[in-house]
Amino acid sequence: MGCATLDLVGAASLKLNTNTHFLRSPKPFLSFVGPIRSHNLNGPSLTVLTCRAHKSQPSVSLRAQSTAAAPEEERVVVLVIGGGGREHALCYALKRSPSCDGIFCAPGNPGISNSGDATCISDLDISDSLAVISFCRKWGVGLVVVGPEAPLVAGLVNDLLKAGIHAFGPSSEAAALEGSKNFMKSLCDKYGIPTAEYQTFTDPSAAKQYVQKQGVPIVVKADGLAAGKGVIVAMTLDEAFEAVDSMLVKGSFGSAGCRVIVEEYLEGEEASFFALVDGENAIPLESAQDHKRVGDGDTGPNTGGMGAYSPAPILTKELQDLVMRSIIYPTVKGMSAEGCKFVGVLYAGLMIEKKSGLPKLIEYNVRFGDPECQVLMVRLESDLAQVLLAACRGQLSEVSLNWSAGSAMVVVMASKGYPGPYEKGSVIRNLDEAENVAPSVKVFHAGTALDPNGNFIAAGGRVLGVTAKGRDLKEACDRAYQGVEEINWPGGFYRRDIGWRALSLPQKQFIFPPAARPEPKAKTNRKPKPKSSELTSLKKLNLKPASLPSFSAFLFTQKNPNKLNSIFSSCSEMGAKAKKAMKKQLSKASAQLSVSTHNKEAAATAADFLPLEGGPARKLPEEKPKEDVAKVLYIGRIPHGFYEKEMEGFFGQFGVIKRLRIARNKKTGKSKHFGFIEFEDPGVVAKVVAETMHNYLLFEHLLQVHLIPPQRVHPKLWKGFNYRVKPLNWVQIERKRHDKERTLEEHKKLVEKILKRDLKRQKRIEAAGIDYECPEIVGSIEQPAPKKRKTDRKKVDLIGMKSKH
Repeated sequence: MGCATLDLVGAASLKLNTNTHFLRSPKPFLSFVGPIRSHNLNGPSLTVLTCRAHKSQPSVSLRAQSTAAAPEEERVVVLVIGGGGREHALCYALKRSPSCDGIFCAPGNPGISNSGDATCISDLDISDSLAVISFCRKWGVGLVVVGPEAPLVAGLVNDLLKAGIHAFGPSSEAAALEGSKNFMKSLCDKYGIPTAEYQTFTDPSAAKQYVQKQGVPIVVKADGLAAGKGVIVAMTLDEAFEAVDSMLVKGSFGSAGCRVIVEEYLEGEEASFFALVDGENAIPLESAQDHKRVGDGDTGPNTGGMGAYSPAPILTKELQDLVMRSIIYPTVKGMSAEGCKFVGVLYAGLMIEKKSGLPKLIEYNVRFGDPECQVLMVRLESDLAQVLLAACRGQLSEVSLNWSAGSAMVVVMASKGYPGPYEKGSVIRNLDEAENVAPSVKVFHAGTALDPNGNFIAAGGRVLGVTAKGRDLKEACDRAYQGVEEINWPGGFYRRDIGWRALSLPQKQFIFPPAARPEPKAKTNRKPKPKSSELTSLKKLNLKPASLPSFSAFLFTQKNPNKLNSIFSSCSEMGAKAKKAMKKQLSKASAQLSVSTHNKEAAATAADFLPLEGGPARKLPEEKPKEDVAKVLYIGRIPHGFYEKEMEGFFGQFGVIKRLRIARNKKTGKSKHFGFIEFEDPGVVAKVVAETMHNYLLFEHLLQVHLIPPQRVHPKLWKGFNYRVKPLNWVQIERKRHDKERTLEEHKKLVEKILKRDLKRQKRIEAAGIDYECPEIVGSIEQPAPKKRKTDRKKVDLIGMKSKH
């Protein structure tokens, strides 16, 4: 795409630059199609030329459109506040909204800009309300969607509403639902919203006394915003005391941890529930469920989310109705009664209790969840811009949402070390290939940046969200992981078991939408009339020709073989088609019965009714209940130095090990601290190991040991399990880099760096009071010394030999 300059009415010139694809205001690149009309209430209407960028074309197409040609429906320009994966997903959904004229994102990220989902305004200070308002008025922004929680708590929405600009998100007073867990808990107490029992503390000794009184496990939470890391589930008293000290004594979370909430531990399954709220009304979004723990099998510390899927089978229609009645509606009414109406997304983190099966509120967030937003936005088919405007105007009662059938899943790729100190600057490749590897795969950027060469690099903890849709969750999962495996990023990692809870349940597969189903043919759809002989024989049994399953059930209720033989004889007059259909039904019923019957009485009466001509019935062999044949174990949190030989010696005490594998980095050969073991003995040994070694303390690591059901063992798990990774020879690589031929400019820069470094060293020696004269650097800054090679030595020898002759 080339460069061009546009002169717009009443606006500064816009420069289109293809080198960065990441633009700075006030000259943003307009990556949308359609006229931009000013929605500023204080100024006249403005029509702006529109342009659209195509990577493959070197030119920009421009077209002007007058206000007279405006469509009847309301058009709007949207500004999305934020620069993470959630905001990328919102821009992606808004781009598909028919009523959306254009999308800005501040500050955005290179992935949003590169994909053309929005125009990124990198230097707009979103913490400065006046700057945001000025930008909205200049570019005719009619709707601002605030993504992160920090600007909401800071009061950005309050200022936008005062300026007459529609803003989707709660006021700073209403955002206290997320900004203060103590406020949320107090609201639950006052309006009877089910939640965990709790107490609030500012004194560490009082908090510890309460923990000791209640016992463990117990949950310690920082009262304020802690970027998703302020919740610690303590399984021991020491962990609980350490959590209290880190927040109230050490100040690990700053002002957010100056007050802590200590609440009871709820056992069950977590789920995410989202509802759009306009202050008085609320409508639920589709269900979703995320994975908070960093490691496979839900192990390790909590994170902002390592993956999600939608819909969540655990949130049934009945359970969703219960959540709306007992949690969402009381919260909306309670906030209105408290004088701070809530407008925006109410994100309820729920715990579906194991004992009662009823939902309890863990915490509230006042914005779209990340990564749940990604799977929701790819499934949303409604006009998102109009839905959000309806929420801002208090008109949600007139809105209904449409969702695509099937399922969606997102797998988060994070930098190594996350959620602790993580690596930055590693190069990410093959992102375009990942989106093309399977249908409906979309890569959302969360923490990416561009290096000087235009490559995407990691600039955050959670960096990418590889999202895919499918007819069911299994297909969505397969496509998402296909996209992940296509991405070349040595500095990242991801969980390999996203959706494991839901995938173990029966899957509902979407076939075709009603409009896409082929029309049945009138002639072939009619059932052929039975012959008179068939009717005569079936009338004796009081059965209709079409009720063959009922006929099969009737046969199985007959325990007398002679009576069954007479029945078959009476059916011998039936036509060939009816016989064939009956034979198929009887075979299916026989197979079902043989699987479901395990006692001797049922096995004695069960028979194979395939011979329709009569004769003695064969008794089916007695089926024994299937034993647990799981013999593969997942071993997590393996300590450093505890490798294949050590694991084989340690776990070999339980039984004979058939195969053992530790996951290792392909380049460095370093352990990834998890692995798999398969025992020769099916079921018994593996089960004993899982029961005895789970949470076993080994070199200050609590081993995580889980049985893997046979149906969940990956077919390629043991491929190359005995392969030993040969690490890269970094010394040789560095030697080649150092010895490479350099141009004169490169040589000058190298010598200047060496001299500069040497000068600093001399100053440090003088500052330390050491009398030492540093030797001079030998070499020329003007001309690099020629490299000595073995080939040069051979040439010299040959010349010497020729001279002798």
